[in-house]
Amino acid sequence: MEKTDKCREHFPLFPTVNYLSRLSKDNFRSVLADNGLFIGQDEILFTVLFNDGAKPSEIAKKLDTSLASISVSLKRLEKAGFIEKKNDESDGRVCHIYISEKGRRSMEKIHGDLRAYEESILKGFSEDEKKLFRSYLDRAIFNACGVEGYSYKRPVKNKEDNTDE
Repeated sequence: MEKTDKCREHFPLFPTVNYLSRLSKDNFRSVLADNGLFIGQDEILFTVLFNDGAKPSEIAKKLDTSLASISVSLKRLEKAGFIEKKNDESDGRVCHIYISEKGRRSMEKIHGDLRAYEESILKGFSEDEKKLFRSYLDRAIFNACGVEGYSYKRPVKNKEDNTDE
């Protein structure tokens, strides 16, 4: 019996899920790199895309991370031309973050590339099978972390604070 078969005998699901996860992470990193981004920067751009004009502190709160961490990433994204910072007209100490045209185009390309990858993974699945597969994954995630309707969010420290603003 091969090592893989022995592994499946004891942990039938974990190696498969782990391998698909690794393949997906590798593809995701590659798509981001092709667009000049690193892991994490996509989350910031996505947040800015749907909250154009947000303050850095608001972005940090939405992403459940520190303002210092967001500030470093925002500087890099601005230098690379993905975002623009503009000072508040009434208070020059406050800045607002806007996605640039380059950032918008990059997010559209990333979205398209990830959609194509997803389609390649689900090739041969019927629409009903795709929905069922997604529902199984959602249920497994809920069982693993207790966050229902997680919607791609990181699990939060205090589950009562897991609200959309």
